[in-house]
Amino acid sequence: MNAKKLSFIGLAIGLFTICAILVGLSRAGPTMAASGDLIQQVYTDKARYNPGDTVTITVKIKNNTGADWSGTLYLDIRRLETLVHSDSQSLSIAAGAITTKTFAWTTPCQSK
Repeated sequence: MNAKKLSFIGLAIGLFTICAILVGLSRAGPTMAASGDLIQQVYTDKARYNPGDTVTITVKIKNNTGADWSGTLYLDIRRLETLVHSDSQSLSIAAGAITTKTFAWTTPCQSK
């Protein structure tokens, strides 16, 4: 039986919140992934950005679930409570393996 697994981590940069969420299936059985079983870290290439800058967001993933895992990595960026950018990437990772996924986002040219 396959079990749905979820891992979540967030990061704040000024008025923006970056959320990385992994949703997928494991062949391990009907157990849920504990916090930290998949997403280890979310970070950006710089601490500060000017309007119109490109932000490189890296998500470090380590499969601590004990089984091969596949699913989708979702990235949502919000300004206050409003979604301003969303992206996703497919992911397959062997048990015990470590990988990174990167996303690019251009900051708004003006504050609203």
